[in-house]
Amino acid sequence: MRSLKIIVGFESSGVVRTALRRLGHDAVSVDFLPTELPGPHIQDDVYNHVRGDWDLGIFFPTCTFMCNSGLKHLYKGMKKENGICPERWEKMEKSAREFRFLDEELDYPHAIENPVMMGEAKSIIGRAQDQIIHPYNFGHRQMKSTCLWLTDLEPLEHTTPWLKPPTDREEKKRWEDNWRASQRADRWRDRSRTFEGIADAMALQWAEWATGLQASIIRADQAMLEVTSAYRMAA
Repeated sequence: MRSLKIIVGFESSGVVRTALRRLGHDAVSVDFLPTELPGPHIQDDVYNHVRGDWDLGIFFPTCTFMCNSGLKHLYKGMKKENGICPERWEKMEKSAREFRFLDEELDYPHAIENPVMMGEAKSIIGRAQDQIIHPYNFGHRQMKSTCLWLTDLEPLEHTTPWLKPPTDREEKKRWEDNWRASQRADRWRDRSRTFEGIADAMALQWAEWATGLQASIIRADQAMLEVTSAYRMAA
């Protein structure tokens, strides 16, 4: 597998970037926050860097104003009958428009990750997710619905298809302790950090897919050049 130039946007943990770099790829994370793990990181607005000669992009935009769990905050007093909260709707619409830009305007293979999204945001984005995964699909005894919007990438193959969520109520709670974490100032950081099993699958599977896609494009370009050259010689 040849080395790819990869942007990991909205990542301060460094987990996905580290998984990619372990495989020899030139991966760089970008976020307003500093990186938690040592490695190449640009502390800046991601949108200043999404244009470029990237081979692959993996993005984790902030979900606060689009996630389904925050739907009630779109309304005054968190009740629909009270009417909409204009400030919150504006933030939701802005986040969804930025998400749609990532989904539609980039000219390289890319994935966008977010939790289950409210319908109001999806209607602005224009489409639903391509795949929903859980940490237990990739070796972690945790349940957390994670949605993926994919462009020129294949859905992730589960690495532990035999690992199933429990049916026992108490055991199920333990499998949900990541997103059930108690309220604290840095809870968002722990809940947003990518599980290593998922990061490893993204790094291995998507980088391999992007490499194969690029090889196909190069072969097609070479074939076109050969046809063009033959035509000119015959003319």
